[in-house]
Amino acid sequence: MLPRSGHISSSLVVAAISSIAFGLVAGGGGIANLPPAADPARTSGQGSILIQYGLDLPEGYAIRITANGRPEPFKADCCHLGDLEYYNKIGPILYSSGKMAVLDSSQTSYTACKSNTRYTTQISSPPAGTTVCFTGHGLVASVQITQVTPTGSGHYLSLSVIVWNDY
Repeated sequence: MLPRSGHISSSLVVAAISSIAFGLVAGGGGIANLPPAADPARTSGQGSILIQYGLDLPEGYAIRITANGRPEPFKADCCHLGDLEYYNKIGPILYSSGKMAVLDSSQTSYTACKSNTRYTTQISSPPAGTTVCFTGHGLVASVQITQVTPTGSGHYLSLSVIVWNDY
C-alpha cells in the first residue's frame, strides 16, 4: 500500500530490494530454517549455544550478529561496518569490523574460538571448509564456509553458523 502522498521513500525501496536480494539468492537461499528465539533460561551462562543456522551471504552484503545471535542482513556499500561482509570485486574477500580469526582446528567449539586470538579484518579467497570465529557484542560465533558459488550463479557464500553466549 502506498503512502497517502503516492510516493515511496527511497530508503523503503532500498530496504525492500535488499531483503528480496538476500532472500532469493541462489533460488531461495537467504536464512534457512531459522529456529525460534532461544529460551533465555536454556542459554544462560558463558559458552552456552544461543542459536545455529545456515545462510547464503551474497556478494556485496553483510550481516550483523544481533544480541540473540540472529543475523541482521544489509547491503554493504562501504566502510566494512558489518560483523561479516563478503565482496568479490578483485577476488573473494571476507571482511569483519570486529574480531575475526581463521580457526585452524577441525574441532569447532566455543573454547577453540575463544583461544584463537590471531585476529584479522579480512580473509582473501576463503575456500569451502574454512571456519572463521567472530567475537563481539557479548557473543562468539563459529562461521563455516560450506560452499563458495562462483560467477555465473551470482557470487555468494553458503555459511553454517553457531553462536555462543560470551557472558
